Amino acid sequence: MILTKMNCMYKRLISALKETNNRWIYGKEISDESVENFLGTLALLYAAANVDEIDKTEQQVVALYKYNMKRALDRPDKKGLRDIFYGYSHMVNEIESMKHTIKLSEALEYFPHSESGVSPELKESLIELTSEVIDVDGKITKKEEEFRERLCIYIQKGYPAVKEIRKLEA
Repeated sequence: MILTKMNCMYKRLISALKETNNRWIYGKEISDESVENFLGTLALLYAAANVDEIDKTEQQVVALYKYNMKRALDRPDKKGLRDIFYGYSHMVNEIESMKHTIKLSEALEYFPHSESGVSPELKESLIELTSEVIDVDGKITKKEEEFRERLCIYIQKGYPAVKEIRKLEA
C-alpha cells in the first residue's frame, strides 16, 4: 500500500516536472480559441498602441505577444494549431501595414463574427493584454481611457457592438 502511494506521488511529480519543463521550453499552454482569435488580438493590440501613437515600448509588448504565441505553438502536440496560425501569415502582414492607423472598430473586425463573442477566458486575456500595452509607457491618456471603455462595450455585447464603437470613434 505504501509503495503504491509512493508510485502515485512519483508519477505526479514526474508529470509536474514535465509540464514545468514544457513551460520553460515552449512558454505557457495556449488554447484553440487563442489561435483562432490571434488576428483579432494582434489587431486589437496595435489599435491599443496606436491610440496615442505607437511608442517603442508598446511595440515591444506586441512583439512579445507574437513571439510567445509562436513559441507556444512549437509544442509537439500543436501541429494542427500551428498550421492554422501560419495560414494567417498574409493577414498578419495586412494588420502590421495598418498598425499606425488602425482603430478599435477596425481591429474588432478581425475577430470571428458571432453574437456571443469570445469566451470569458479570452475576454479576460484581451483586457490584460490591452492593459499591458496601454500601461507600459507609464501614462494613461484620455484617449486610452476612452479606448478601454469602448473595449468594455465589445466585451459585454460581442460583435454587434462594433457599429456602436464605430459611431463613437467618428
